[in-house]
Amino acid sequence: LVTTIQTGDLSSTGTTNTTFTLNPALCSDLVIKAQTISAITYVSITSGTMPANPTITATLKYGSTNIIVLTNPVYNSGARTLTWTGTLGADVTIPAGQALALQYTTTQAGVVFKIEYHSASKPSRINLLPVTTFIDITSFNIYNAAYPGGSIRNSGNPNTTMYARAVVTTPYGYKDITGLTITITPPGNTVTAICVDSTACTRTYQYAWTTPATTGT
Repeated sequence: LVTTIQTGDLSSTGTTNTTFTLNPALCSDLVIKAQTISAITYVSITSGTMPANPTITATLKYGSTNIIVLTNPVYNSGARTLTWTGTLGADVTIPAGQALALQYTTTQAGVVFKIEYHSASKPSRINLLPVTTFIDITSFNIYNAAYPGGSIRNSGNPNTTMYARAVVTTPYGYKDITGLTITITPPGNTVTAICVDSTACTRTYQYAWTTPATTGT
């Protein structure tokens, strides 16, 4: 069953705002670079008429700190979308432990509406690239025993099982890291590592690799 998520009704005379909050909170600092930021939001009209440029704001923030307040959206009645565009004038660092939030507030008279979201058919979103903190491989080494044991090896005997091990990190939490592949050259084979450990910000991946039977290959 695939469903579209909707907020409750929003209007200037009833509920005027709603907030979408990142969960979990950031597990390490996130740096958003100075850039043009856009937000696209799908809506459904409960009653009334949405004008071409409604007085609805979209505020990106963490805690009580506003990162940017987007105003003067453009309404596309065919696609049923509101689109905001604004300029972030300087880099912003969101500290670890904080959660990004996007708050919509309406003062537009004459329309009652809902915000809709579906990852495929109604992908409401905010575009925040580039950032300087993202999914990254912070270590990669070859070990002579499976995780969590072993010592780092720079060489080994032919036809011996070694363990390629990588630590991958992201400020959005380990669930944002979904897999890791390793290319072994030569011969150029790409293999899938398995996750052997997870912490708040990281996943550790490992692949059991048998060294070539012939020295020097």
